[in-house]
Parts: sequence; C-alpha cells; structure tokens
Amino acid sequence: MIPTTLPARPVPSAAAGEAERHWNGGLAHARAGRWKEAEKAYARAVRVAPRESLYWVNLAQARRRLGDLEGAAQAVDEALRAAPGDALAAQLRVAIGMERHRYGDAVEAAQALAGRPDATASHWYELGEALYRAGRHPEAVSALLQALVRRPDGFEAYVTLCNAFDRLAMHAEAVECLRTAVALRPGWGPALAGIVYHALYACDWSRLDADLAALRGLLDGPGPYEIGPFMFLSFGADPATQRRVFGDHGRLHFGAVPALPPVAPAALPPRGRLRIGYLSADFQQHATALLLAQVLELHDRERVEVRLYSTGADDGSPMRARLRAAGDAFVDLVGVGDAEAAQRIRDDGVELLVDLKGYTLNARTGIVARRPAPVQAAWLGFPGTMGTDVVDYA
Repeated sequence: MIPTTLPARPVPSAAAGEAERHWNGGLAHARAGRWKEAEKAYARAVRVAPRESLYWVNLAQARRRLGDLEGAAQAVDEALRAAPGDALAAQLRVAIGMERHRYGDAVEAAQALAGRPDATASHWYELGEALYRAGRHPEAVSALLQALVRRPDGFEAYVTLCNAFDRLAMHAEAVECLRTAVALRPGWGPALAGIVYHALYACDWSRLDADLAALRGLLDGPGPYEIGPFMFLSFGADPATQRRVFGDHGRLHFGAVPALPPVAPAALPPRGRLRIGYLSADFQQHATALLLAQVLELHDRERVEVRLYSTGADDGSPMRARLRAAGDAFVDLVGVGDAEAAQRIRDDGVELLVDLKGYTLNARTGIVARRPAPVQAAWLGFPGTMGTDVVDYA
C-alpha cells in the first residue's frame, strides 16, 4: 500500500517558484499531521502549476486523509492526466477506489500497474485484492498466484487467495492457503479459525481435533481475538465467548472510526411519522430479502416512513423491484465511501437505522460505526451480537 506521507522529489525547473513554495509548505504541514493546512497548500500549488503531477498526488493524499474521497479521486485523475504513466498516482487511485467501494476503478488502476515491466509482487497483490472485491474471483486467483510467484512468503496474498477460493467453493484449497499463512505467522487467529471453518465445509476431519485444540489454545489467552465472527458461529462456542470474540472484532476494525456529532432523538410532531432506515447489500434476490419484503410492506405508513439504503448491486430481479416499491425512498449507496454514506443518512433525518448485515459478507459496518442515526439496531442478517456499541439494540 502507499505510505501515509508521500516522498518528496526535486521539482522540475519549469515549475513556478511560487508553486514550489506552496508545495514545500504542504509537505511541512503533512509531516506534522496538519492535513487541512497541507490540503490548502497543495491546492495553491496546483493552481499555479496544474501540469505538475506530484502536486496533484500530494493533494489527493491530503484529501484522502481528511476523508474527502471524491476530492481525492478528482486530484488523482488530474495527476494521471498530467503524467499518464505515474506509478504513484496509479497506486493511490487503487487505494482510493477500494476505500470508495468502487472496485471497478481499483481494478483498472491495478491492471495498469501489474502490466508494467517492473511490476512487483505488491502490484499483483493489489490487483488480486481489487478483483476479489469486484467479484471476479477466477481472475483474482490468477493475479494472486502471480504475486506469490514473485514473493512466495506473501502473507496477505495467501489470505486473499483463501477468500477467493472460498467464493469458488474450493474449500480444500482455501485450507492449504491458511495453513501456509499460519506457518508464516504462527498463532494468527483468523487463519486458525478459517482452517476449521473451511475444513468443515470440505468434510475433511483428518486434522480437525488438532485444529480445534489450536483454536481453543488461542481463546484461552488474554485476547484481543481477531477471528471472523461469521465463521466463528459454526464452532458451537458459548454465548459469552461469542460476545468476547465478536466484540474484539468490532473494536479492532471499527473502534477508531470517528462518529458523527451526536444528535438527540427529535420529538415527533403531532401525527408525524417515525423515519426508519434499513441498510443492506442484499436488496436483491437474496435470503434476507425473502424474509424482509413483507415486513416492509406491512409497516403502518401513517406512523412510519421507510427508507432503504442499498450497498449492493442491482440484479434486475422482481425482488429488487418489490423492495423498491415497499419503501418511501430507495437510496443507492454503491460506490459511496463510508463517511459520505453516513452523512447522507444523517442528512436524511433517519431516526432509527436498522443494519441488516451485521458481521456478514459485504457488510458496511463502517457506515454504522459513524452513528448516523440517534438510535441504531442490528437485525436479521447476522444471528449474533455485534459485541460493541455501534448499535444500541439487537
């Protein structure tokens, strides 16, 4: 991945001295963590020297650090217009595309990097990760194998390769990826749990006792535990252990996510309607939708306003159309970053947000963790506790 602060290089002599001064000022602010000031300085630099790609790259990074992913993407595009072959700009475009959940953009940028003669294992890994997130799993496997050819001890590549094999129902291959990951990082919790999970799927009991013993040994330790909650549901752990594991997962991944300023639940005016938002990637032909559709249709519309916030693809199914018709509003958040999506829900005045995903595939817990609604609940998609205070009720 790209570094937190971007390296400086000599400014071409053609660049105006004024632009260089602004750029150097931006570097000083960035090194001190003053990203707002850095963003302003870089913006002044690109106004003076709009064809200098490095200024645009630094501006993109500053905006990224400030959470302005749309502005960051625009700056990266300008950098690539100024210097189409700029590897640093392309790598930043991959990162921004992933953070915006615009995986097609990330794949395009990563393909350009992997196609270079000097492509590294990291470039191929990033392509594999982007392809996996885009749902192009066979291509992801090919890219990740290319990464491992270049770096056989590439820990992250084995983990993503496991995930791609999982989506292809190749569970025996997924197990082997995780055994290699454990060999590279002994005692790593997600791999220990994943080995048990995928071995059960593959009906391979040959090493199950030893694998379960290794997992129990991990859980006997002080924690925190980095174990995927969804797979952990399969292991028959008692509720207290589940809460501990799920809570650690939530805090490790979302504990540092900045929440929006708190709002008090507004008093409803006479005959006013409670505004409920439902958040999911599964507003399509999906098991959650089958369970949900009639619930939405039976809401008392004189008392409740229903808004659906979709983070999943439109499959064109009759179920998708039915869900659209069941709400007062249907908001497509595909390709919208977590911070921007949370602000949209806040701006819509949602009073109760219901997360239908929990810790399941394609969840957008980063939206929920920002607490866009004064009251938040988890329901239906995940049969367990979130273990943290990102939601108030289950």
